[in-house]
Amino acid sequence: MRVPVSGELEQFDEGQRELDIRLGLGMFASAQQLEHLISITRQVELDAGQVLYTKGAPASQVVQVISGQVELRASTSTAWTISAGIAGLIDVLLGRPYARTAVTTTASRILELDAIDYLEYLEDNFDVTHRILARASSELGTQLVALTDVTSAFSFEPDGAPSSRFANVELSLLERIILLTHMPVFANVSMQALATLGQRAVEVRFAAGEMIAPAGQRSGVVSVLVQGAVDLALPGGRVARRTGPALLAHVEELADTPRITSAVAATPVIALQVDREEMLDQVEDHFDLARALLRYLAANQDAIEDVAVSAGLSLGLGWK
Repeated sequence: MRVPVSGELEQFDEGQRELDIRLGLGMFASAQQLEHLISITRQVELDAGQVLYTKGAPASQVVQVISGQVELRASTSTAWTISAGIAGLIDVLLGRPYARTAVTTTASRILELDAIDYLEYLEDNFDVTHRILARASSELGTQLVALTDVTSAFSFEPDGAPSSRFANVELSLLERIILLTHMPVFANVSMQALATLGQRAVEVRFAAGEMIAPAGQRSGVVSVLVQGAVDLALPGGRVARRTGPALLAHVEELADTPRITSAVAATPVIALQVDREEMLDQVEDHFDLARALLRYLAANQDAIEDVAVSAGLSLGLGWK
């Protein structure tokens, strides 16, 4: 945990701390979960100009800003501003040192959670993890369409997997597992989880021009684009193209809200579709899969946050 600094005032009002956890973190659905959060959360008040953590230091904690304002500063890019959200979470999820220095720009009240405690809490409470995944996916998808360079945003894949060519025969289970193993979204996921996903997935093929999924409907599947290209039609007549291997609809099918985009095959397409409930069952059984999906969301936000800030926009996910 961070060592208290000059200008920091410890908070001993347990009622206020519980209220801050309820309204600020909100990551609980039961009294037991709330009690767990209270036990691992530290509340402090800070003056303006206090450093919460520094660039390059191990990402050992996440910080929930309850009131006031915190800037995440880097010498080579525009600062990110947080007035109500979690700082340091992207670094924790990506397993890297802090990429920015966090500094209060006003008097602020914050909650601190040890990174290991935070991840263990998520592992112990699948329903919370599921809500975070669904909400973050929905909010990221909504905010992505606000970007001017929407094509680049929807086309982004962290350390993209190499493309492959498959014959006009059904993919074997081994081919499915190999494909999933090399996809960034499933990095570091156990072979057991990937084998189950590969086995439960249904292979589907679409002709060029065929509608895959219309906007306005909730998705019942999570689709992996194996081969080909898919056009995501966005509001305002804009189109973003996805090529495989990748999640076919970017993060939209991880959300539990209606689709913003319509997915249309731009070329002949091969895809694997996993029932969404089956995917959630695997997330519950294999926390490494949950962490991989959270890491994928974090990598996407990290890659496009500077673009959004430079354009005067905020992705609004609440964690940076």
